[in-house]
Amino acid sequence: MDEKKIKRTDERDIIFARMNYKKGTPVYDDYYHRNPHKKKNDEDFRAMPELGGEGTATHDPINSPIVDAAFRFLADIKKYSEKKSTVSDFLKSWICISSHVSFSMGSAALPRCLFP
Repeated sequence: MDEKKIKRTDERDIIFARMNYKKGTPVYDDYYHRNPHKKKNDEDFRAMPELGGEGTATHDPINSPIVDAAFRFLADIKKYSEKKSTVSDFLKSWICISSHVSFSMGSAALPRCLFP
């Protein structure tokens, strides 16, 4: 693919990123200083009920908490995507926590954590 034809996207402009900007923070102030034409619409969106919130067409007493949990989970694991390493801390902790591996014929204990 010709690199000249690739259109780059500034991920700070994506609506999900913009909805996380908090009023009065340096990120918020900087973004809307550079993009004042987006501020009013974004503020209108922020004033709306959350996805799956009570009183919305998408609210469901059983499924709506799943939406909240999914977004909380993504926020919780974000820190693992921001580190530069060959084996992520998440993978290291998963290997260490998984002290037993199940097989069809039983279970075998790992001798020790593979990463100190």
